[in-house]
Amino acid sequence: MATMKVSIATPNGEIYNDQNIHMVSMETHSGSIGIMANHEPLVTTLKIGVLKVIKEDKEEIYFAVSEGFVECHGIEVSILVQTAEQDCDIDKD
Repeated sequence: MATMKVSIATPNGEIYNDQNIHMVSMETHSGSIGIMANHEPLVTTLKIGVLKVIKEDKEEIYFAVSEGFVECHGIEVSILVQTAEQDCDIDKD
């Protein structure tokens, strides 16, 4: 199974970076999208919502993200958003 590098960055710095990602899925202004390794080059805008990262070992990691941009080229996906928080870090109180 081919893997890719996914990074998520905010104005405060990079909050996530991993090179063993199988797939990333998110909501764009054009609809839902899933990106796997060697996806066609793409630049698109993100909607506020949930971004899901699926690692090579099938572990799923979820992020709450604000609007932003996604760039995909070969085996690299860069996600630039104003804010992002991993689900386990969200204060539920």
